[in-house]
Amino acid sequence: MEIAEHKGIKAYYHPGLGDLINEDKSLTPALKDFLIKELNLSDDVETRIGSTTYTEGQGRNNQRDHIWHEGNKDKNGILYTVLINENSNDEFQGGLLTFINWPMTPHKDNFGTWKGDVTKPHQPQWLNEQDVLVCIPSEQSWGIDRVWHGDRRICTIDLIGKKVGE
Repeated sequence: MEIAEHKGIKAYYHPGLGDLINEDKSLTPALKDFLIKELNLSDDVETRIGSTTYTEGQGRNNQRDHIWHEGNKDKNGILYTVLINENSNDEFQGGLLTFINWPMTPHKDNFGTWKGDVTKPHQPQWLNEQDVLVCIPSEQSWGIDRVWHGDRRICTIDLIGKKVGE
């Protein structure tokens, strides 16, 4: 398993990871146990699972999934959003995961100009591969670039509970 981490965001790449989601979009006990252990969550964390297909021309602006503030700090809220890439990046163009605090992998654009800095922390090359699982603290913004061709499928898992330790 390959692991990458940056400012609270954790990414895991392991072929077959997507098989840990049941057909009815429920978590297998193995995946729930993995998330509880890796993210140091209590056993009573609730989950809400969905799947989104981004078609040509669609994307998601960088945004947070939950904001903790004085009025809700003692209530249940989204602690983490977990993303699982459901299909191969051979099936779509564009549609890359974006994070405000985690620069994209350095690459050449269509005109041969380098974008990004290889000497600074950046997303791993494999971040948009099938079966990558990304855990994002709810306060962090994430998005998906516009899909130019094909369909991009993402399974989202909200881990819901009370924020502890603050």
